[in-house]
Amino acid sequence: MANKLVNIVRHLVKEELSEMARASFSLKVLDKDKAERLKKLNTGHWSAKLIDTLLSSEEGITRHELSDKLGIASIKLNDEIRALQDAGVISRSTPEKEPSSTEPGQRGRKSSDKSREGIIRALFQNFTDNPDFEPTEDDLTYNLPKGLGTEKLAPELFNKVKNKALGLTKRGRKPQAESLQEMYLRLQRKK
Repeated sequence: MANKLVNIVRHLVKEELSEMARASFSLKVLDKDKAERLKKLNTGHWSAKLIDTLLSSEEGITRHELSDKLGIASIKLNDEIRALQDAGVISRSTPEKEPSSTEPGQRGRKSSDKSREGIIRALFQNFTDNPDFEPTEDDLTYNLPKGLGTEKLAPELFNKVKNKALGLTKRGRKPQAESLQEMYLRLQRKK
């Protein structure tokens, strides 16, 4: 019984790992004219065989398959493949994945546009889009958490959001209206 359970778990783990495996890149020829010229220039060299193999595969070929066909280690192919990519002769492309579902998933809680933060975000966006935006009562009313009713946005917070969206607020302390002479006398008293 234990052996069956172990085999089932191993099988499930293998399936999960095969689904999670990174899709290999396939190499395709972009510019056939350049590839033919490079093939003629490198006749008698293994790179000519590399280009010929890439030209013969219309759907593209993975680096591992290319290594097997040529009988050359894939590490040795890396520099030549990189040079061909830089020259614009070949390109790397990933095979297209099938979408897992038609609707995109959403993580976490659903954001409520009627929450206080949602109202603030909407006001900020509206003032950014249109500086002359005049909100209605409904635009300023938000729902309290746990269904405790509704509340209107405080005027101070509304003005703060509006000024920030319009770029009228400045960060930091407000400058003091102290003259240089007063500042000098104040500093002299501290010594």
